[in-house]
Amino acid sequence: MQRMYVIDISFLAVLFGGLSSVVIGVVWYSRALFGTMWMRGVSMSPEQLSWRHTRMPLFALGAFIASLVLSLVIGILVRTLGIMYLYDALLFAGALWAGIIVPPLLAPVLWEGRNVAVFAINAGYWLLVVWSVTAIMFFWG
Repeated sequence: MQRMYVIDISFLAVLFGGLSSVVIGVVWYSRALFGTMWMRGVSMSPEQLSWRHTRMPLFALGAFIASLVLSLVIGILVRTLGIMYLYDALLFAGALWAGIIVPPLLAPVLWEGRNVAVFAINAGYWLLVVWSVTAIMFFWG
């Protein structure tokens, strides 16, 4: 006999998790924080990035959809694992980050000689996103 598991996840929590990722990205990659350093690290000038402004809504939509998927998956994991305390949720998020997010970010640095500063900026962004989404899914999911 097959078992069917139903995991109750709040749609609003998934939505806020996705939005938190976008907000963190806008702030993190702004010129006030790491935007200028990131552009230097990927060898792009503001002029080179200007062509992307015409496609920015499409890029933003794609990033938002990916963030919704991330929120949903984290919410399912938090519920399935029965995480009961915020400390455990954040520790779990750190483990997800270290084991799933960091390795593919680090590979281009190790194998292709990519910029370490860009790795650090991107890894920091993803740590904040995973912590944020996990906390949102823990409290509201």
